[in-house]
Amino acid sequence: MNTVHPMLEVAKFVGAMVWIVGFIFVFIFPPVGFFILLVALLISIATASRTRELRHQEIVSLAGKGPLVTRPPTPSSPPKPSVSDRLGELDKLRETGVISDEEHQAKRQKILDEI
Repeated sequence: MNTVHPMLEVAKFVGAMVWIVGFIFVFIFPPVGFFILLVALLISIATASRTRELRHQEIVSLAGKGPLVTRPPTPSSPPKPSVSDRLGELDKLRETGVISDEEHQAKRQKILDEI
């Protein structure tokens, strides 16, 4: 969550340097020193405002993605047909001639053994 734009880091550094230079110039040449301090204050306000704005955008974008920890969906297997449905299907296959009587008996016994 602490991903701050690189230019913002540069602006913070420049702002800090301007504050230091401003304080030095206050003692050397006060009018220029106070002007530099005013510029440093404006830079600080602008970077703080932009930092808040970027953090707000990041929070909003994270909130739109839902929970941070998600569980994978559990695969649901299709319901297994009942024994009577399977036997009925087997009878249809025998009546239409898709399987022989011997295959029908073997499959029928296999289905009944599963009970």
